[in-house]
Amino acid sequence: MSKRTVFNLDWLDGQLHPDWVSWLREVPKNHHKARCKICSKDFELSNMGQTSVLSHAKSFGHQKRLSDADASKQQAISRFFKSKEDSSVGVNTNKPDSPPKHATGAAPKATSTLNQFVVREDVTRAEIIWAMRAVVIHSSFRSNSDLGETFQAMFHDSAIAKQFSLGKTKCAYVTVYGLSPYFETLLIDQVKTLDHFVICFDEALNKIAQRGQMDMYIRFWDDSHDEVSTRFLTSVFLGHATADDLLLKFKEGLGDLAISKILQVSMDGPSVNWKFLNNLESECALETEKNILNCGSCGLHVVHGAFQTGHTKSGWNVNNILKALYSLFHNTPARRADFTALTKSTVFAEKFCQCRWVENATVAHRAIEILPNVAKYMKEYGRSLPKYLSADTGTVQKALEDPLTLPKLAFFECIANDIEPFLTRFQSSAPLIPFLAEECEILLRALMKRFVSKDTLNKATSTIKLLKMDLKNTENLISYSAVDIGFAARKFLDSNIKITQSMKSTFRMEARDFLIATCCKIIERSPLSYSLVRNLRCLNPECISSQTQDSNEQMMKSVLQVLYEKKRISSSEAEKVKKQFSALCSEAQTSGQVKSKFLEYCEVAKSQRVRLDAFYHTLLSKNENYVELFRLIKTMLILSHGNAAVESGFSVNKDMLIENLEENSLLALRRVYDAVTHAEGPLGVEIDAKLLRYARGSWKRYDEALKLKRQQNKDETGQKLAEKRVADEMKILAAKKAKLEAEHSAKMANVDAELEKLKHLPKKN
Repeated sequence: MSKRTVFNLDWLDGQLHPDWVSWLREVPKNHHKARCKICSKDFELSNMGQTSVLSHAKSFGHQKRLSDADASKQQAISRFFKSKEDSSVGVNTNKPDSPPKHATGAAPKATSTLNQFVVREDVTRAEIIWAMRAVVIHSSFRSNSDLGETFQAMFHDSAIAKQFSLGKTKCAYVTVYGLSPYFETLLIDQVKTLDHFVICFDEALNKIAQRGQMDMYIRFWDDSHDEVSTRFLTSVFLGHATADDLLLKFKEGLGDLAISKILQVSMDGPSVNWKFLNNLESECALETEKNILNCGSCGLHVVHGAFQTGHTKSGWNVNNILKALYSLFHNTPARRADFTALTKSTVFAEKFCQCRWVENATVAHRAIEILPNVAKYMKEYGRSLPKYLSADTGTVQKALEDPLTLPKLAFFECIANDIEPFLTRFQSSAPLIPFLAEECEILLRALMKRFVSKDTLNKATSTIKLLKMDLKNTENLISYSAVDIGFAARKFLDSNIKITQSMKSTFRMEARDFLIATCCKIIERSPLSYSLVRNLRCLNPECISSQTQDSNEQMMKSVLQVLYEKKRISSSEAEKVKKQFSALCSEAQTSGQVKSKFLEYCEVAKSQRVRLDAFYHTLLSKNENYVELFRLIKTMLILSHGNAAVESGFSVNKDMLIENLEENSLLALRRVYDAVTHAEGPLGVEIDAKLLRYARGSWKRYDEALKLKRQQNKDETGQKLAEKRVADEMKILAAKKAKLEAEHSAKMANVDAELEKLKHLPKKN
């Protein structure tokens, strides 16, 4: 039985089939037929598919009706322009019987051509806007399949809607081969004009490609917006992720951008990344005289990791309890219904986040809230739970039986809440490097205050002294019975009669171990140990307006010394910056106008976060006395305080990932998404003549890519066939060789046998 073909929506694509768009339609309730708008009839596709459409298009009746329709349209247009011309003659000052200045046929043709050109440009602009919108809201290309017909039905009187033809295929190639190359070129051309930029990167698993995906962001001062900008640069895909692999892929992602312009590399802190950075610095030293600035690894990763280290040191396994509570009722309507019926509560556990430990404060709070109800549920239904839940059930049961579970959860929540404000502030791409050292020191002192003696903490009058404090020396610590464990944990300890004094002492000792391990890890890995980070607080307006001028100038001098040693600034420019900064500090503490601006910033900063780049641009950009200082400030503000932008990009990747999405398509989607969100939406993107050209040329680039891919597949197939032929020939020759060797062995055996016979013949006397 012959196979019946179905209507292909690609036939409605104006780029693929421009002659069919005006008359071909899909039959809504029968996908084995096609409809001709000109002939007002449906025709069978049978098993010929596209050939059926071509056959109908060439038929005599269709051609005649098409010609009649074109003639009627031209006649209507001529009447329109004639009537317009006649009306203009009526108000003309010429004599009534004087002939018109233009021939009747010429004017309509020129005007019609101009209108068609304008409409085509508007159609392309509309298709670009819709494609950008589709990327931003993460809709699939297939969702645009019947978009043209939908718009024509909705806006039947619109010339743009009638020509709008952004199907799934066209939306894909306009995005991948039109918008993405345009936005990439726009960003690269802008970055190439810069003197400095910062690269931020991190890796995550791409579950579709089953490869490591390293996202690279570029951070720079954007003169078009007068602010620090963090933009998606590219993604490269990894198999192995050794230091050499990272360096190779990192350079591949940079493309034509000069390594000498890299001011800093922002990353998290595994050992392989540090080895990669050392290799990169060595290569930079060979290629250029400039060196990369080091501000440590991402402060957000450090704090999350420190909290996890502290929890591990305590040996409490709070994470397993939180995971088990969530798994017990996740995706199980029957268990949730039983729980609600028994406890009259619809509150369930929240999901534990394995990679962002501090954000689990709310998870721990919810666990404390529902634990009494969970105890009721386990008592009633615990024995009837499925065997595959034995691990989770056992964990929950042990937690319910342990009288210290509530104090542990409360302490976990308390310390997480202490740390969370730091993470909340620095989970941003705004310029925050001048605040990093101060906020990190405040966090460290707040944690130490819970277990370090007051005298020891008071002696640590500087950041250096704080970092050198020996937290393993018991003389510097308060007794475990005096450790501040928080109000909730203290209440749970005192109110539970099952908790003995020995258990309380053990709990407090473990809590102190938790705090010591957390603080030690922060001291070991935090950016506080870097001189540049500590001294950049001199750019904090609050420090300039409140601290002594000598202190601020000394910090600026240390910053300039680092930049000079790294060959990022000349000695003469450093001297100018030092003098200008001194003058600014003097004005900030004495002059009326400058002082008022600093005081205004400090006052507003208490209630809302004011971007530091906007403040300094307003203050210094038009002041000729601070040209070198403002240039240095712009350079320092692009330094990254963490990988917040890269981490946020992983969520974007997750939303975009679908089955069979190729790597180049994902890369294109990310570029378009970044550019459009940077412009605050599709309507914020300037659609200039260059973007229109890129969009119109996307079909050609798409076709070339298809041809190249087909040629590559053909070459690969040919290579495989050639390899197969060689392998087959080798097998034949090997078999022939084995046969010959067998025959030769048989003949040799016969000869040996004959020789043996001759040896044993009797000898004649």
